[in-house]
Amino acid sequence: MRAFPGSPRLDTLRDSSDPAQCPRVEPRRARDDAEVCLTLRHEFAYAFAGDALRGARRVLEVGCGEGYGASVLARSFDHVHCVDIGRDVLDRAKLATSAKNVAFSHYDGERLPFADRSFDGLVSFQVIEHVADPAAFARELARVLKPAAAAVLTTPSRTYRLDPGQVPWNRFHLREYTAAEFESVLRTAFDSVVVRGIRGSERAQALEHERVRPAREGKKRRVAPPRTGIKGWLDRVRTIGRKDAPFGPHDFAVIESDLDAQSLDLLAVCATRG
Repeated sequence: MRAFPGSPRLDTLRDSSDPAQCPRVEPRRARDDAEVCLTLRHEFAYAFAGDALRGARRVLEVGCGEGYGASVLARSFDHVHCVDIGRDVLDRAKLATSAKNVAFSHYDGERLPFADRSFDGLVSFQVIEHVADPAAFARELARVLKPAAAAVLTTPSRTYRLDPGQVPWNRFHLREYTAAEFESVLRTAFDSVVVRGIRGSERAQALEHERVRPAREGKKRRVAPPRTGIKGWLDRVRTIGRKDAPFGPHDFAVIESDLDAQSLDLLAVCATRG
Protein backbone atom coordinates (compact mmCIF):
# COMPACT_ATOMS: atom_id res chain seq x y z
CA MET A 1 0.00 0.00 0.00
CA ARG A 2 1.47 3.34 -1.04
CA ALA A 3 2.07 5.90 1.65
CA PHE A 4 1.02 9.45 0.93
CA PRO A 5 3.82 12.02 0.68
CA GLY A 6 4.94 13.16 4.10
CA SER A 7 3.29 10.19 5.81
CA PRO A 8 5.88 7.40 5.70
CA ARG A 9 4.16 5.15 8.23
CA LEU A 10 0.83 4.92 6.44
CA ASP A 11 1.96 1.98 4.36
CA THR A 12 1.49 -0.16 7.49
CA LEU A 13 -2.05 0.25 8.73
CA ARG A 14 -2.38 0.54 12.46
CA ASP A 15 -4.71 -1.65 14.49
CA SER A 16 -8.02 0.17 14.18
CA SER A 17 -9.91 -2.28 16.39
CA ASP A 18 -13.47 -2.96 15.26
CA PRO A 19 -14.59 -0.11 12.96
CA ALA A 20 -18.20 -0.91 13.81
CA GLN A 21 -17.46 0.32 17.34
CA CYS A 22 -16.01 3.63 16.19
CA PRO A 23 -17.45 6.58 18.16
CA ARG A 24 -20.09 8.44 16.14
CA VAL A 25 -21.11 12.08 16.31
CA GLU A 26 -24.43 12.31 18.11
CA PRO A 27 -26.01 15.63 19.17
CA ARG A 28 -27.39 14.37 22.48
CA ARG A 29 -23.92 13.36 23.63
CA ALA A 30 -22.18 16.68 22.95
CA ARG A 31 -20.19 17.47 26.09
CA ASP A 32 -19.01 21.03 25.59
CA ASP A 33 -18.95 23.94 23.15
CA ALA A 34 -16.34 22.31 20.91
CA GLU A 35 -18.46 19.18 20.44
CA VAL A 36 -21.60 21.23 19.84
CA CYS A 37 -19.64 23.07 17.14
CA LEU A 38 -18.51 19.73 15.69
CA THR A 39 -22.12 18.54 15.51
CA LEU A 40 -23.23 21.70 13.74
CA ARG A 41 -20.40 21.29 11.24
CA HIS A 42 -21.64 17.82 10.36
CA GLU A 43 -25.19 19.08 10.02
CA PHE A 44 -23.95 21.81 7.69
CA ALA A 45 -22.74 19.06 5.34
CA TYR A 46 -26.20 17.47 5.33
CA ALA A 47 -27.80 20.80 4.50
CA PHE A 48 -25.28 21.31 1.70
CA ALA A 49 -26.14 17.88 0.29
CA GLY A 50 -29.82 18.79 0.24
CA ASP A 51 -28.96 21.58 -2.19
CA ALA A 52 -26.21 19.79 -4.13
CA LEU A 53 -28.42 16.76 -4.84
CA ARG A 54 -31.51 18.79 -5.65
CA GLY A 55 -33.71 16.87 -8.05
CA ALA A 56 -32.66 13.45 -6.77
CA ARG A 57 -35.49 11.29 -5.48
CA ARG A 58 -33.81 8.14 -4.15
CA VAL A 59 -30.69 8.87 -2.05
CA LEU A 60 -28.29 6.54 -0.27
CA GLU A 61 -26.27 7.43 2.82
CA VAL A 62 -23.20 5.24 3.35
CA GLY A 63 -22.10 5.36 6.98
CA CYS A 64 -25.17 6.85 8.64
CA GLY A 65 -23.92 6.42 12.21
CA GLU A 66 -26.49 7.38 14.82
CA GLY A 67 -28.88 8.47 12.09
CA TYR A 68 -29.36 12.12 13.01
CA GLY A 69 -28.60 13.10 9.42
CA ALA A 70 -31.26 10.78 8.04
CA SER A 71 -34.04 13.08 9.25
CA VAL A 72 -32.32 16.05 7.59
CA LEU A 73 -32.06 14.19 4.28
CA ALA A 74 -35.64 12.94 4.56
CA ARG A 75 -36.90 16.52 4.29
CA SER A 76 -35.27 16.93 0.89
CA PHE A 77 -35.74 13.60 -0.88
CA ASP A 78 -38.54 11.13 -1.56
CA HIS A 79 -36.65 8.13 -0.21
CA VAL A 80 -33.48 7.87 1.86
CA HIS A 81 -31.77 4.53 2.45
CA CYS A 82 -29.08 4.48 5.14
CA VAL A 83 -26.41 1.83 5.65
CA ASP A 84 -23.74 1.31 8.29
CA ILE A 85 -21.43 -1.49 9.39
CA GLY A 86 -22.43 -1.20 13.05
CA ARG A 87 -25.56 -3.20 13.84
CA ASP A 88 -25.99 -1.62 17.27
CA VAL A 89 -25.60 1.82 15.74
CA LEU A 90 -28.25 0.99 13.15
CA ASP A 91 -30.62 -0.12 15.89
CA ARG A 92 -30.24 3.24 17.63
CA ALA A 93 -30.59 5.10 14.34
CA LYS A 94 -33.88 3.34 13.62
CA LEU A 95 -35.22 4.27 17.05
CA ALA A 96 -34.16 7.89 16.61
CA THR A 97 -35.68 8.32 13.15
CA SER A 98 -39.42 8.82 12.79
CA ALA A 99 -39.48 9.83 9.11
CA LYS A 100 -41.50 7.33 7.07
CA ASN A 101 -39.39 7.73 3.94
CA VAL A 102 -36.17 6.45 5.56
CA ALA A 103 -34.97 2.81 5.53
CA PHE A 104 -31.90 1.20 7.10
CA SER A 105 -29.73 -1.76 6.08
CA HIS A 106 -26.56 -3.38 7.36
CA TYR A 107 -23.45 -2.99 5.18
CA ASP A 108 -20.44 -5.32 5.43
CA GLY A 109 -17.97 -2.57 4.58
CA GLU A 110 -17.10 -4.01 1.19
CA ARG A 111 -20.12 -4.45 -1.09
CA LEU A 112 -23.24 -2.34 -0.83
CA PRO A 113 -26.39 -4.50 -0.73
CA PHE A 114 -27.92 -2.90 -3.83
CA ALA A 115 -27.99 -3.52 -7.57
CA ASP A 116 -26.04 -1.36 -10.00
CA ARG A 117 -27.56 2.06 -10.71
CA SER A 118 -30.02 1.95 -7.81
CA PHE A 119 -29.78 5.57 -6.61
CA ASP A 120 -29.78 9.04 -8.12
CA GLY A 121 -27.93 10.62 -5.21
CA LEU A 122 -25.51 9.57 -2.48
CA VAL A 123 -23.83 10.99 0.61
CA SER A 124 -20.99 9.58 2.70
CA PHE A 125 -19.71 11.82 5.46
CA GLN A 126 -16.59 11.16 7.53
CA VAL A 127 -16.25 7.58 6.28
CA ILE A 128 -13.47 7.31 3.70
CA GLU A 129 -10.78 7.97 6.32
CA HIS A 130 -11.80 4.66 7.96
CA VAL A 131 -11.44 2.62 4.77
CA ALA A 132 -8.46 0.36 4.03
CA ASP A 133 -8.97 0.46 0.25
CA PRO A 134 -10.41 3.91 -0.54
CA ALA A 135 -10.30 3.43 -4.32
CA ALA A 136 -12.41 0.25 -4.07
CA PHE A 137 -14.76 2.07 -1.70
CA ALA A 138 -15.17 4.91 -4.22
CA ARG A 139 -15.83 2.46 -7.05
CA GLU A 140 -18.54 0.79 -5.00
CA LEU A 141 -20.22 4.15 -4.41
CA ALA A 142 -20.13 4.88 -8.13
CA ARG A 143 -21.49 1.43 -8.95
CA VAL A 144 -24.83 2.01 -7.21
CA LEU A 145 -25.35 5.45 -8.77
CA LYS A 146 -27.40 6.04 -11.89
CA PRO A 147 -25.78 7.77 -14.89
CA ALA A 148 -25.20 11.49 -14.29
CA ALA A 149 -25.97 11.05 -10.58
CA ALA A 150 -23.99 12.89 -7.92
CA ALA A 151 -22.34 11.95 -4.64
CA VAL A 152 -21.29 14.26 -1.80
CA LEU A 153 -18.46 13.15 0.50
CA THR A 154 -16.62 14.75 3.39
CA THR A 155 -13.47 13.84 5.29
CA PRO A 156 -11.38 15.65 7.92
CA SER A 157 -8.66 17.91 6.55
CA ARG A 158 -5.35 16.26 7.29
CA THR A 159 -3.33 19.44 7.37
CA TYR A 160 -5.64 21.09 9.90
CA ARG A 161 -5.54 18.14 12.29
CA LEU A 162 -2.05 16.68 11.95
CA ASP A 163 1.53 17.87 11.97
CA PRO A 164 3.58 17.07 8.84
CA GLY A 165 4.27 13.34 8.68
CA GLN A 166 2.09 12.59 11.72
CA VAL A 167 0.04 9.39 11.71
CA PRO A 168 -3.67 9.99 12.53
CA TRP A 169 -4.16 10.15 16.28
CA ASN A 170 -7.72 8.88 15.91
CA ARG A 171 -7.11 5.13 16.05
CA PHE A 172 -10.11 4.48 13.79
CA HIS A 173 -8.70 6.66 10.99
CA LEU A 174 -6.51 4.61 8.70
CA ARG A 175 -5.43 7.74 6.85
CA GLU A 176 -6.36 11.39 6.54
CA TYR A 177 -6.22 13.39 3.31
CA THR A 178 -4.98 16.59 1.82
CA ALA A 179 -7.26 18.11 -0.81
CA ALA A 180 -5.14 16.73 -3.66
CA GLU A 181 -5.08 13.23 -2.17
CA PHE A 182 -8.83 13.25 -1.62
CA GLU A 183 -9.46 14.28 -5.22
CA SER A 184 -6.99 11.71 -6.56
CA VAL A 185 -8.70 8.80 -4.82
CA LEU A 186 -12.18 9.85 -5.95
CA ARG A 187 -11.07 10.31 -9.57
CA THR A 188 -10.34 6.58 -9.73
CA ALA A 189 -14.12 6.00 -9.68
CA PHE A 190 -15.95 9.17 -10.74
CA ASP A 191 -15.90 11.06 -14.02
CA SER A 192 -16.20 14.45 -12.35
CA VAL A 193 -14.76 15.46 -8.97
CA VAL A 194 -14.85 18.93 -7.44
CA VAL A 195 -13.18 19.33 -4.04
CA ARG A 196 -14.01 22.23 -1.77
CA GLY A 197 -13.60 22.88 1.94
CA ILE A 198 -15.83 23.53 4.93
CA ARG A 199 -14.48 26.42 6.95
CA GLY A 200 -15.79 27.81 10.20
CA SER A 201 -16.01 31.30 11.56
CA GLU A 202 -13.10 32.47 13.69
CA ARG A 203 -14.73 31.12 16.84
CA ALA A 204 -15.53 27.77 15.18
CA GLN A 205 -11.99 27.43 13.84
CA ALA A 206 -10.54 28.24 17.24
CA LEU A 207 -12.76 25.72 19.00
CA GLU A 208 -11.79 22.95 16.59
CA HIS A 209 -8.13 23.82 16.95
CA GLU A 210 -8.39 23.50 20.73
CA ARG A 211 -10.44 20.29 20.43
CA VAL A 212 -7.80 18.47 18.38
CA ARG A 213 -4.65 20.07 19.82
CA PRO A 214 -4.30 17.77 22.86
CA ALA A 215 -4.71 14.65 20.72
CA ARG A 216 -2.23 15.97 18.16
CA GLU A 217 0.24 16.49 21.01
CA GLY A 218 -0.44 13.06 22.49
CA LYS A 219 -2.34 14.36 25.49
CA LYS A 220 -5.75 13.43 26.84
CA ARG A 221 -8.37 16.06 26.19
CA ARG A 222 -10.11 17.51 29.21
CA VAL A 223 -13.76 18.30 28.68
CA ALA A 224 -16.24 20.37 30.59
CA PRO A 225 -18.90 18.63 32.67
CA PRO A 226 -22.08 17.66 30.74
CA ARG A 227 -24.46 20.58 30.37
CA THR A 228 -28.12 20.24 31.28
CA GLY A 229 -30.53 20.71 28.39
CA ILE A 230 -27.84 20.80 25.70
CA LYS A 231 -30.02 18.98 23.16
CA GLY A 232 -32.82 21.54 23.46
CA TRP A 233 -30.33 24.38 23.26
CA LEU A 234 -28.74 22.81 20.18
CA ASP A 235 -32.17 22.41 18.57
CA ARG A 236 -32.85 26.12 19.10
CA VAL A 237 -29.50 27.15 17.66
CA ARG A 238 -30.02 24.87 14.68
CA THR A 239 -33.48 26.24 14.00
CA ILE A 240 -32.96 29.93 14.65
CA GLY A 241 -29.43 30.37 13.29
CA ARG A 242 -29.21 33.84 14.82
CA LYS A 243 -26.02 35.80 14.35
CA ASP A 244 -25.82 36.40 18.11
CA ALA A 245 -26.41 32.74 19.01
CA PRO A 246 -23.46 30.92 20.62
CA PHE A 247 -23.11 28.81 17.46
CA GLY A 248 -25.25 28.16 14.44
CA PRO A 249 -25.33 27.32 10.74
CA HIS A 250 -24.00 30.79 9.98
CA ASP A 251 -20.68 29.74 11.52
CA PHE A 252 -19.80 27.55 8.50
CA ALA A 253 -19.30 28.07 4.79
CA VAL A 254 -17.95 26.29 1.73
CA ILE A 255 -14.63 27.66 0.47
CA GLU A 256 -12.95 27.17 -2.91
CA SER A 257 -9.32 28.08 -2.28
CA ASP A 258 -6.51 27.56 0.24
CA LEU A 259 -8.27 24.33 1.18
CA ASP A 260 -5.52 22.62 3.12
CA ALA A 261 -4.78 25.62 5.30
CA GLN A 262 -8.35 26.74 5.97
CA SER A 263 -10.67 23.70 5.82
CA LEU A 264 -11.93 21.87 8.86
CA ASP A 265 -13.33 19.25 6.51
CA LEU A 266 -12.77 18.58 2.84
CA LEU A 267 -15.94 18.30 0.77
CA ALA A 268 -16.25 16.64 -2.63
CA VAL A 269 -19.08 16.66 -5.14
CA CYS A 270 -18.59 13.77 -7.57
CA ALA A 271 -20.62 12.69 -10.59
CA THR A 272 -20.91 9.64 -12.80
CA ARG A 273 -20.95 9.91 -16.57
CA GLY A 274 -24.31 10.74 -18.13
